[in-house]
Amino acid sequence: MVKIVKAGPEDSATLAEMNKHLIEDEDHRNPMTINELSRRMKSWLRSGWEAVLILDENVTVGYALYQRRTDPFYPTEQVVYLRQFFISRPHRQRGLGTVSFNTIKNEYWSKAKRIEVEVLVRNKVGIDFWHSLGFTDYALSLKLDAA
Repeated sequence: MVKIVKAGPEDSATLAEMNKHLIEDEDHRNPMTINELSRRMKSWLRSGWEAVLILDENVTVGYALYQRRTDPFYPTEQVVYLRQFFISRPHRQRGLGTVSFNTIKNEYWSKAKRIEVEVLVRNKVGIDFWHSLGFTDYALSLKLDAA
């Protein structure tokens, strides 16, 4: 049974390790070490970002990092920006991502009018996952590396 637990700055090392795996899995270009990720995570959690740990049978199997925001066009509406969502490799393909996301959405984001997430274009597995939850494409960010 999935359990969602609020994380704090004291969980930064655990979150950073999973964040490193997320970076690897999505083939992100972020070169940060686990120590750097841990410091960044601690800073985020002390400055308005929130995180939850995802537990399955009392084992931490994932996390979500998010920020509550105000919609710039409708200031009375809350938006959740989900920066990171991760289920560890050995625990995938068992429905934990879907169950965890829905549990977090219902227990932590029930007042949000919208949830926003960004996915790297080459992360086809991630895109398929978010589409399976009902997310639709909204924008495409383009980059040009200088020669």
